[in-house]
Amino acid sequence: MKLFSRFLISFIVLSLVQISYPLLTHASATVGDLIKCPDSSAVYYLAQDGNRYAFPNEAVFYSWYDNFDEVKTIACSDLATLTLTGLVPYQAGTRLVKIPSAPTVYFVDFDATLRAFESEEDVAWLFGSDWNNLVDDLPETFFSHYTLGTAMQSNEIPAGLILKDHQENLYRTQGELSAFDLMQVVSDTSFEEQLNHFALDFSTFEARTSVLITLESSLNEDQKATLTSQLKTVQVQEEDIIDSQEVILFETESFEDETDADASLPEEEITGESITQNAEAELDMVSGSIEDIESLMAVDTELE
Repeated sequence: MKLFSRFLISFIVLSLVQISYPLLTHASATVGDLIKCPDSSAVYYLAQDGNRYAFPNEAVFYSWYDNFDEVKTIACSDLATLTLTGLVPYQAGTRLVKIPSAPTVYFVDFDATLRAFESEEDVAWLFGSDWNNLVDDLPETFFSHYTLGTAMQSNEIPAGLILKDHQENLYRTQGELSAFDLMQVVSDTSFEEQLNHFALDFSTFEARTSVLITLESSLNEDQKATLTSQLKTVQVQEEDIIDSQEVILFETESFEDETDADASLPEEEITGESITQNAEAELDMVSGSIEDIESLMAVDTELE
């Protein structure tokens, strides 16, 4: 009887000890996920071609995502098996950019295309008098990873702008006279909130530009497909898309105790400013290779 009692007490104590430790859970990282490994704070996007794409700095990351909650940590050995193919560009229509050595301001179009404004008046007509608050300095090292498109025409409404009506509904312009209802294809509340950060007030926009834009909420399947494609973090050529089942489902580890999970991150904080300084000092100004860039593109995942 005493032996049984001791066994029962030992079992209860062990059970309590196990419960008090952080619980380890398993999930999988696959196409469309944000990934990193424990040895670095660099965050990558796992695209439909089965390759990873790096976020060059925090400004680009925050044009797509509001926080790092969805980043999955995989083994560094697994990360190394994924080819680093390119950079994630700014999300179209969210920010304006310029390079530090020139005053030209660019509209970021789809497919990593930059379109130059001819004058400050043209920028103000489209984005309002406080347009300069929307301008980010694009490090010249990364400028060559964008394509220069045709210049913006005076009084042109480009595709990609995000508008918000009086009911807080979000739309994306598709050209001169129409904008599609983003809520037809966006179901993620956090992503909706992120898009809302970049939305221009529709009434103010119409009053400023004197352009009548039709807000379309009843979308057909082709229109929904267009919006969905525009919201992909990395645009992949149709012929490069692979079956998601062909991508190895890397096991990820997450802890209920986030302090322990973050303990493996580098002690040195990597900021957008330090990335820019390192890039300007060490990378070729025209065609820095993807391999050389990798170590300088860390987006700090340690939230304040």
